[in-house]
Amino acid sequence: MTSVRESLRRLIQGVQEPEENRSEFAHKINWTSVVRGWDRERQGEMSVILKEVVDGIDLEANQHERRYHIPELDTELHSGWSLRVLMEVLEAFE
Repeated sequence: MTSVRESLRRLIQGVQEPEENRSEFAHKINWTSVVRGWDRERQGEMSVILKEVVDGIDLEANQHERRYHIPELDTELHSGWSLRVLMEVLEAFE
């Protein structure tokens, strides 16, 4: 996965990205804004919960199919790919 910094550099320079990279960038921006709204305690709790979920199931990193519900996160279903992006964002905040 591409870092947020690298994605911003490419965006500024006008480098065309494949659809997957643009989608990844959008997910990173979205999850970054969500995580920024959490205090350190919540960030730590969600990091532990997500690691348990990801380690405990065969998480399919499908970009579009929303299969996974994390009650402590929100009421929505999320794709495995989206949850992996969220884990990356949480790791960046540690």
